[in-house]
Amino acid sequence: MKNIIRKILKEEVSEKQEKYLDNIVEHLVNRTKYDTDHHNVYIIKFPFSDTWDVFGSHGKTSDIYDISPKRFENYRWNFDQKMIEVFDLIEHEADYVWEKYFEGARFFGNEYAKSDGLINESTNKQKKYLEFFIKEKEKILQLKAQQEKSKEIEQIKEEFLQKTFIDKDKEKKLKELKKNR
Repeated sequence: MKNIIRKILKEEVSEKQEKYLDNIVEHLVNRTKYDTDHHNVYIIKFPFSDTWDVFGSHGKTSDIYDISPKRFENYRWNFDQKMIEVFDLIEHEADYVWEKYFEGARFFGNEYAKSDGLINESTNKQKKYLEFFIKEKEKILQLKAQQEKSKEIEQIKEEFLQKTFIDKDKEKKLKELKKNR
């Protein structure tokens, strides 16, 4: 089933979009926190959640506590809202990010478990990706502003042309009235 979903998502996302979405996925994966509680249970905190969730213990991930999209479906609405607000994504793009994110989170969760909790996160890498996304968001906002400006210019041109035609119609009618007198 996952392969079918991925195939459908791949068809709906262009190469440029995919690169942008993959960068979002990487950003989210880098912001995911892994830790070990006092019972040697591995816990995960998603960047789109305020709570910690169990995903394994004692050097192993758990099938019961698998890091999968299906298990964390209750986070989906908040996730979609963040994708719309922060990254200006639409539904099928958020679907793509959701699926890919869990691939990355699961991979690093397994690595964390194998290392017995010794993996540390790189704050410099996180900062780099955050800066990238801020720049991308600024580009999107600039493009939208340019598009709005173009629309306004076209609207002004159209109004001018309509007014010009109306004025010419009035001139014709005036000439006709003068002739008829």
